[in-house]
Amino acid sequence: MLPVRIISRTLKPTLNSNFAFNIKRNLSITAVRRMPFAKHEIVPDVIPVAPKNIVKVDYASGVSPALGNVLTPTQVKDQPKVEWDADPNSYYALCMTDPDAPSRKTHEYREWHHWLVGNIPGKAIEKGEVLSEYVGSGPPPDTGLHRYVFLVYKQPGKLTFTEPRLTNRSADNRGCFKIQKFAEIYKLELVEFNHPFPEFTIKYKIFNIMRITVTTLADLTFTLEVPEDLELENFKAFCEVESGLPANEIVILHNNRPLTDNKKGLNSYGLKDGDLVSLQHISAVTNRSTQDPSSGGRTQPFSGLDFSGIQVPQSGPSTPSRAPPLSVGMRDDPAMIRDMLLANPDQLALLQQNNPALADAVLSGSLDNFATVLRRQFAEKQQAEQQKMKLMSASPFDSEAQRLIAEEIRKKNIEANMEAAIEYNPETFGTVIMLYINCKVNGHPVKAFIDSGAQATIMSSAAAERCNIMRLVDTRWAGIAKGVGVQRIIGRIHMVQIQIENDYLTSSFSVLEQQPMDMLLGLDMLKRHQCSIDLKNNMLLIGTTGSTTPFLTEAELPDCARLTGSPEEEKRALEESAKLTEELEIKAALEKSAKESGATPSGPSPSTSTITSNPTTDNKNRVLPSDKFTESDVTELMKNGFTRPNVIEELRKFNGDKTQALAALFAKSIVF
Repeated sequence: MLPVRIISRTLKPTLNSNFAFNIKRNLSITAVRRMPFAKHEIVPDVIPVAPKNIVKVDYASGVSPALGNVLTPTQVKDQPKVEWDADPNSYYALCMTDPDAPSRKTHEYREWHHWLVGNIPGKAIEKGEVLSEYVGSGPPPDTGLHRYVFLVYKQPGKLTFTEPRLTNRSADNRGCFKIQKFAEIYKLELVEFNHPFPEFTIKYKIFNIMRITVTTLADLTFTLEVPEDLELENFKAFCEVESGLPANEIVILHNNRPLTDNKKGLNSYGLKDGDLVSLQHISAVTNRSTQDPSSGGRTQPFSGLDFSGIQVPQSGPSTPSRAPPLSVGMRDDPAMIRDMLLANPDQLALLQQNNPALADAVLSGSLDNFATVLRRQFAEKQQAEQQKMKLMSASPFDSEAQRLIAEEIRKKNIEANMEAAIEYNPETFGTVIMLYINCKVNGHPVKAFIDSGAQATIMSSAAAERCNIMRLVDTRWAGIAKGVGVQRIIGRIHMVQIQIENDYLTSSFSVLEQQPMDMLLGLDMLKRHQCSIDLKNNMLLIGTTGSTTPFLTEAELPDCARLTGSPEEEKRALEESAKLTEELEIKAALEKSAKESGATPSGPSPSTSTITSNPTTDNKNRVLPSDKFTESDVTELMKNGFTRPNVIEELRKFNGDKTQALAALFAKSIVF
C-alpha cells in the first residue's frame, strides 16, 4: 500500500485546499519542507491562482493533513472533519481531488475526485448534498508521488446539481474530472482562510501485495490479498474473518508443512503470489488438554492435529502408518452440535433443505446415529479435500486427472450459479402456490385447479360421486391419460354446469379413477369461456361474462395442492403409473414384433374404423368353438368399458390371454 502526502491549503477567495503525495522508501518530508504551493504545480494543474489560506482537515486516525506532510492510506481511509471560517447564511461546496491519476507522469484521468459535497449550509458538511461519497487515497503501486487537494468554494446560493450521485463503491464518473470547470459552471467563489503550516518527518516502506488462495476441509475456498511480509498471526486473523473459525484454532499448511511461528512473515515461509495453502481447524479444548510429560506439563503445539497421514519425501523406503482421523474441532462433540441445531429452528430448517440426511439424524433423537452421519460426512469432505490436493500436483497429461479437474470445475460453476441465484434472485427458492378457485358443481362446493397447460378438464371419481354426477359418465370414452405419470380414464361427462361466483358455465369432464385433485379446469374450458389469468391482481377473469373470482390463499388450498405428498402416497402413485406404463410397453413391443416378422395385426389401427378383417359381422360378435376363451372372459373384459367386438378381436389376437388383450384395449383407447 502506498502513502499519501497531503498539503492543506485554501484556494483563492473561497477555496480551501489540501494536497498529498505518494513518497518512496525513507523519503523525509524535510526534503520538501516549506515547499512553495506553486512548486508542487497545483497551479496550474488544478487551479489557475495560488490560494492564500489553509483549510483545516482532521482525520479520525489522529492525523491532520497540511502542506507537505506524509500520510499513509490507512490513516486517511475514513471521511475527515473539515473546517473553515464559514458564513452560516451561505452555502459551500467541498471537493477532494487527485490530479495525478494514474500517475503524475501519465495523468490521463486527471483529475480523479475522491469527495464532492455541495449545498453545505455554513460548515455543516453532514447537512450538505453528497454528490460523490468519500473514498480514501489508494494510488496504484509504482506510480510515484500523488497530490491530493482539498478545496472549499462558496456558492452564490443553494444550487441544483446535475452530476450523478456516486457511492463509495463506485468509480464511475470520478476520473477526468475538472474542479476548475465545475467551479466555472456553477459560478463558485474561492474562500480564503488562515491555517498554520505544520512540518512532518515521516518515513514509508513499500509492500508487495500477493494473492494467497486458502482451502479448508469444509470445502470452503477464498483468496486473500496480503503484503508479502504479513505476520502469520495477522494472516490467521484474516482467515478467521473469512472462515468463522477462531484464529487460535487455525493451522496453516503450505506444501503439507505446518507454519508454526506466528511472528514470522509469510515470505519467510517461501509463500509467493498465487500460492495455495490449506487451513485446518484444531479443537482448542483438545489442544489445551494434550500435554507432553517431558516438557513439564507444557502444552505442545498442534497436539489436537495429527500429521502422521502426511506423506513426507524420504530417501529410504518407508512404511506408511495408518493414523486416526484428523480432528476437526466440533466434530469431536456431536452432542454440542445437535443441541445447537435443536435450539435454533431457523438453522435446522436450513439444514433440512441443504443436508436432509444430517437433518434426519438430528431429528431421529439418537445421538449415536447423528454422530455416525456427522463423522461420515466429515470423512467424505476430508477425502474430497485430499483428492483436490492430489489434482493440484497431478501431471497435466493425465487424462483421468484432467477429467476430475473438469468435474471439479463444473461443480464449482454450479455452486457459483446457485450462490448468485441466492444473492440476486432468492425468491426462486421459495414455493409457488398453485392457482385454485372456489366453484360449485351440481350445488356442491369444489376447489378447482386452474391449469392452462392441461388439454382437457378433468374430475376425480371421488369428486364425481360427491357431486352426484357419476351416473352421467359415458364409459365409451374410457382410456388412458398421460402426462406426469399415467392414469386410467373411467369415461366422460359431456356437459355439466359449473357455478363460479354468480355465473353458470358449461363444461365437459373426463373422469379419472384415482385422481387426488378434485377438479382441474383445462385449456378447453378456459378457451371456451375466454378466461384470463391475472397474476398481478391474483384473480381469474372470465371473458364471456366479464366477472372475476380470486385465487385461493395458501391457507385455503386443499391438501393435494402440495407439490409433494407423503412417501406412501408418492410410492403408490409411482407403482400405479409404472403398471400402466408397462402395459403400454407390452402392447408396443407386440406390435413391433408383428411388423418385424411380416405379420399383419388383425386388430384395427387407432386411426381406422373399428371394423375387423373377419368376413362376417356375426363372427365379430360371437365366441366361436375354435376360440381359446369363453363367454365369461368376454364379459369380464367388457366390464372395463370396452365394446364386445373389440374385446373378442383382441382375445383372438392374443390366443385368449386376458392380460395382453386388456393392455392392448387400453392402449388403443388413449385419447390424449
